[in-house]
Amino acid sequence: MTALPIPGYPDYTLTMSGIVRRNGKLVRTYPDCTGHARTVTLWKDGKRKMFMLHKLISQTFQVPEEDVKKALSHKPVKSLDLAMGI
Repeated sequence: MTALPIPGYPDYTLTMSGIVRRNGKLVRTYPDCTGHARTVTLWKDGKRKMFMLHKLISQTFQVPEEDVKKALSHKPVKSLDLAMGI
């Protein structure tokens, strides 16, 4: 699977299926307060910032956010690649 750097966070890479890595090591994702959407915390210049995973995927791969959110919440990992035509 192709991993692209996350805009503004060059140490981090992201795959279309939502796997986040920092310098090659996996970064853990967490459910949000509703238990559905996944969140990830990214660090830059000693400061942390929390992001919704579907928004990061949308920004990184330039895919409409609605498509990403729908694919991540309802189907296994491969469904996102199929929904995006990859």
